[in-house]
Amino acid sequence: MQIWNFFHNEDHQEVKKLEGRLKEFSNIKMGRHDERKLKMSILQAIQQAPSPSVELLPSPLRRLADSISSIGKRTQLSMPQKMRLKNAVMAFVKRASVLKLAFVRFPNMRFLKIAVSSALLFLFVVTTIFLFPLQVPLTYASHSTYFEDVQGQVYILRDGSLLAASKDFSLQEADVVITKDNSSATIRFFDDSVSRLDSNTQLELKRLYTEPFNPVATQVELLMEDGHMWARVLNLVDNDAHFMVSTSRAVAIVTKKAAFDLQSHLYVTTLSVFDNVVDFASGNTFPLGTKPVLAGFQAEVSQENGAGSPTIVPVAEGIQGNAKIAHWIESNMEKDKIHTEAVVAENEQTFVDNSTIADVLQKPSDVGGDKPLSNPAIEQHRQQFLDAYKRLLLGETYFMRQQEGEGIQLVVEFENVVRMIQHSLNNLMVSDPLNVDLLHSFMEAKIGQQKKDLATLLPGDPLYPVKEQIEETELLLAGSDVERTQIQFSQMEDKLIEIQDLIGSAKFDQAGELLKRYQRQVDSLTLKVNSSNAGEFNEKLVSLLDQEVDQIKELTSIEKSLFESQENLITEVRKLRGDALEKLMGAFEAMKDYVPVKLVQELKDLLQTYLDNGAADHEFVDMLNKILLKYDRSGSSSKYSDSTKLPSSLGMVMIVEEDATPSSQSLENTSSDSASLGDQGTQQEEGGGATTQENLKN
Repeated sequence: MQIWNFFHNEDHQEVKKLEGRLKEFSNIKMGRHDERKLKMSILQAIQQAPSPSVELLPSPLRRLADSISSIGKRTQLSMPQKMRLKNAVMAFVKRASVLKLAFVRFPNMRFLKIAVSSALLFLFVVTTIFLFPLQVPLTYASHSTYFEDVQGQVYILRDGSLLAASKDFSLQEADVVITKDNSSATIRFFDDSVSRLDSNTQLELKRLYTEPFNPVATQVELLMEDGHMWARVLNLVDNDAHFMVSTSRAVAIVTKKAAFDLQSHLYVTTLSVFDNVVDFASGNTFPLGTKPVLAGFQAEVSQENGAGSPTIVPVAEGIQGNAKIAHWIESNMEKDKIHTEAVVAENEQTFVDNSTIADVLQKPSDVGGDKPLSNPAIEQHRQQFLDAYKRLLLGETYFMRQQEGEGIQLVVEFENVVRMIQHSLNNLMVSDPLNVDLLHSFMEAKIGQQKKDLATLLPGDPLYPVKEQIEETELLLAGSDVERTQIQFSQMEDKLIEIQDLIGSAKFDQAGELLKRYQRQVDSLTLKVNSSNAGEFNEKLVSLLDQEVDQIKELTSIEKSLFESQENLITEVRKLRGDALEKLMGAFEAMKDYVPVKLVQELKDLLQTYLDNGAADHEFVDMLNKILLKYDRSGSSSKYSDSTKLPSSLGMVMIVEEDATPSSQSLENTSSDSASLGDQGTQQEEGGGATTQENLKN
């Protein structure tokens, strides 16, 4: 506070002394350790603050900024006026940067300096209000992140102020949540995930983001320098979505769903996983050094292993003898169960609340406030999609009321409308690609939101048939066979997560049935590669292989979660995983020296986890050893070029070559009766809605 009070000090000698001391900090250099030490000291001082209303910035300047913001928000400017204001502000800022040099030479001109500071503050606020709208819009979802529960003394450090936390208090990006002794807090994030903070924890909300035109592409990034937290991540359905927690030493990332416990202290970060898979890495090696940590295992990064890979042990071994941690884990897993049930109930309630057809059909056709498209023909298709989308919501309501006949009809109608629109857009792409892309993205976002709302449903739930039908509709939007295969891979990974959830609920018979359906999906998956899409295939091959490795990790996680008494399930899971790895070996053989280092490292980490803990599936371990013996070499290329030989078997996908020429010897022959994606799509279109209705009934 001395810095802000020195202008009120009439003793110019004292002012000069203070300015001299301040100049000593102008060229200060601090190492990473010193910076962290200073940050921790500040946080500790904040924790010891006597009152949550302490302001760390001067209140007069805060009131001035609030006043300017209030006036600015009430001011309406046209776009030309905004542009003129922008030019004027930028010109003033340039002049101010020149004037600043003169002010430094006259330190006692305090009134002039205060005036300039106020002017610059005004410019900053005006720029924030009027000029940011001229940029590409970014949608932040922090308004729907809030405290679900608060116990004891919990504070939020926001914009220099320390605020007392309470239940339902809304959180924002850049907030720092601080819990004191014998205190705790539960944070509900906008993506349906939840974090629970133990006492003496500081958690910064580094990023709360969702893409403007794709609300399911969510990103939550947190920083916990010191403390203890639990996280349950749900409903991440987009390939770009993630939930990430960083500490001073490590990074934990979830891209689908997971439950994990994270502890971070000065020299050690410990991660314990209790559901699915979490990618974990030392902060010095991220993102290249990520290591999969399966459910039931604990990973640690400490001062001893430094920048090396995390050490992994079974969770039971890591928490042995610690009754407090064991109680914390048991309590959070029970709370997770309640939270998941609540999320499902919230989503289902939205359909139950629609009491009549009019409730849905009388809603504005412009759902979500989206602006109409400039092309009348494409805008007409958008309105057709919105009308069908509303009827889809009504169909879901019918399913909730066990009126499946009416529900099936509306769900199938939605799929047929999407098929018709997509066919029409293919013809309009040449004449108006911009509006076609806008409508395509719009439909993807709506269908993605449906996937997110239905993500937690399992076989036996009333809306599960709708969930599967939405997946079929999603495939209609694929722009190519390669893109369709990517979507199918993602859907298959979702099926593995459903199997994990069924096993966690002790529904082993249903898990076995779903595993058989997954097997049939794997067996029927075929990708047709020809001269027109070979380039796209080459570009996306590494991504496809990465998705395959992710599924091998998921299958491994399922195997580790099964009891020895579930011998049949364990055998089926191992067979699927072994088949996938064997075909992956074939893909690596075709790629030769272009096998990505990252994929080999992930397989190596998987093997090391097995070796450390005793592997019963010796065939799988032998195959992993063969891969590593051949491809795990220093300096191996991570490049991929168009000249790379196309693999005849891409893991779970059979590759069928068309239009082969003497110069193209990239693919092995496959049986003539293999079905291709293109053939399947044609058959599906010819079958119409009758086949779909029959599938829904089944």
